[in-house]
Amino acid sequence: MYKILLHLAFLLGIQSFSYTQNALAFDGIDDYVQTDYPGVLGTSDRTFEAWIYIDLDAPSSNMAILDYGLNVAGGRNTFIATGNGILRFISGGINANITTSTNIVPIGEWVHVAFVLKDAKGYLYVNGISVTTGDLSTVNTPDGNETVKIGERVAGGSIPFHGKIDEVRIWEEARSQDQIQTSMMTVLCSPPAGLGLYLPFNEGDAAGDNSGVQIAEDLGPGNFSGTLNNFSLSGTNSNWVLGVDDLSDGSSSALVEVVACNSYLWELNGLAYDASGIYEVILEG
Repeated sequence: MYKILLHLAFLLGIQSFSYTQNALAFDGIDDYVQTDYPGVLGTSDRTFEAWIYIDLDAPSSNMAILDYGLNVAGGRNTFIATGNGILRFISGGINANITTSTNIVPIGEWVHVAFVLKDAKGYLYVNGISVTTGDLSTVNTPDGNETVKIGERVAGGSIPFHGKIDEVRIWEEARSQDQIQTSMMTVLCSPPAGLGLYLPFNEGDAAGDNSGVQIAEDLGPGNFSGTLNNFSLSGTNSNWVLGVDDLSDGSSSALVEVVACNSYLWELNGLAYDASGIYEVILEG
């Protein structure tokens, strides 16, 4: 039995859609999402965030969460996880890569991961906790090359993601650890300053027939769409599926903070909420 404290801060009427809490399941073969967003260029500060779920049968090799740029030394932005729990940022060349040790990223459960480039230094975070830092003084992303893709790297190799990805955010600034921790459990109802790309991946009918749902909407300020490539769009893999808030990490209690833009249906317990407040929810499990 799980006891969940559910804190709902509703911003009613700001947007007309209901928050469905879906995600995308990537088959680890050829699924990826291509956006029109050029990414943060040059040596500018940047932040990448996502919720990921690495499948238990995922390979121990690199799997791209997102990437953009050019496959030259310092020119790409390959944000990576592996099936043995490593988190990496790879740009190629000297002083352009940082990596954690194994077993840092939990496997078979939802986990929040983030990368920050600030003043030529890199930081990797897991669930809001800093896990490694390093020198990234040669990162310099050229203009006019591959735009942001989710679940695969830029040309020069193939490292498709095997698992689920949700709530992808790219910021055109270096987010602090406190900012990451504060917003990682919060839906962004309107684009805050500094947000470049925001893909909540809330389209489709979870695990249903989604053959006509091939666009992931960008809710950031630039309205950069994401086009799904090679997804089967049916069933529990290679399709729209239930997202991060529909899974429990197995703990006996948790505080889940959700900012919803309209009435909120939490599919884990089947209850609808339409007023702000803190709710105690008992789940059998």
